[in-house]
Amino acid sequence: IGQTAEVYGKNPGGDYYYIRLPENPGIYCWVTGQYATLTGNTSVLPVFTPPPTPTPVPNFEFAFDGMDSCVGWWVNLRIKNTGSTAFKSVSLTVKDLDTSVTLSTSGNGFTELGGCLTSNTIVSLGPDQVPIQSAPAFNYNPNNHRIRVTLTLCSLPGLGGQCVTKTITFKP
Repeated sequence: IGQTAEVYGKNPGGDYYYIRLPENPGIYCWVTGQYATLTGNTSVLPVFTPPPTPTPVPNFEFAFDGMDSCVGWWVNLRIKNTGSTAFKSVSLTVKDLDTSVTLSTSGNGFTELGGCLTSNTIVSLGPDQVPIQSAPAFNYNPNNHRIRVTLTLCSLPGLGGQCVTKTITFKP
C-alpha cells in the first residue's frame, strides 16, 4: 500500500500487471489492477500470460494419541492438516492385527469421544488444525495388541473431492 512499482507487462484481460517488487527488485509478481493506480499509457505494455495458480495440495499426518473407554474401547488419533486444503469428510478403518477384528466408520466432520460424557465434532479440518479423531469401539480391551489404522480424509462431504489415504501401525 502506498508503494510505487514499475510495470513490465499485463495479462491478456488487461486487469493484472506484472511488476518488480519495490522491496526486493530481484522478484517479479502479478498485482491486480483493482487495487492499483496506474499512470502512463498501458496500451503499449507487452501482454504476458500469467502462470496457472498452483492447485492446493491436500495432505495430513496422524498418530496414535491414546485409548479411551466407556462402552467398549477405542483409539484416539491426533490428525494434523499439513496441506493447504480443508478436509470435510473422513473414512477410518481400524484393525486389531492380533485378533483380525476390523471396525470401520465414515462421515462428515471429525469427532472426538470424551469417555462416556462428552463428544466434540468439528465440521471442517482447516490447514494447521490438529483435532483428535476417535475410532470405532472394540468390545474388548485391545491394549498391547498390534493395531493398524487406515485413515482417508477428503476435501468435500461424502468422501468427495480430493482424498488422501494414509496407514499407520502401533501397539497401545
